[in-house]
Amino acid sequence: MNIRDIAKKTKVSIATVSRYLDPDKRSLVNVETQKILERVIRQSNYIPNQAARMLSGKKCETIGLLTPFSSDVVRSPYFQEIIGGILEGVRPLHHDLKWIMLRNEEISTCNFKAILRKHWIDGLIVTSWQLFSGLIKEIESLPDIPAVLINCFSPAVRCSIHYVDNRFGVEQALDYLLSKKYRTIGMMRGPEYSSW
Repeated sequence: MNIRDIAKKTKVSIATVSRYLDPDKRSLVNVETQKILERVIRQSNYIPNQAARMLSGKKCETIGLLTPFSSDVVRSPYFQEIIGGILEGVRPLHHDLKWIMLRNEEISTCNFKAILRKHWIDGLIVTSWQLFSGLIKEIESLPDIPAVLINCFSPAVRCSIHYVDNRFGVEQALDYLLSKKYRTIGMMRGPEYSSW
């Protein structure tokens, strides 16, 4: 499905579809036509071609940050550090950062194309990505669209993952303590497979 197919199916011009897809020009499209276009686009699971949008200067310059809809995301020092780091990384890019939170009931049905279409983002950063297994499979199948998963490395996942090498960190801490002549060393840790 492309913009020509949408135009043919809705019996409007390609220019009208293009105006509808551009948030700055959407108001130029008749309200009834907007409803028809929205219905057909949703039913077709259409997403504007990223390369075509960039070539026509339609880059959103917005990066999505996908997290679970949970107060832990704002209360937890772990997530505060991650989100602070993301903000510092995005700042020099002059991109906007759009926070997208999914509720528990949305997680199993979330659709990557729908997220891109609804939020008009150029790429996606996903925290607690193990919760979004269906979404991750979809991201893996769309290599043109930039997506980065945060933490919890898995060699089975074919996406970019930015993670902390916990094993190496523990080895460094242990080497440091041994160099200080400590010999009785304890360690507290969280669950093996948890992103919280």
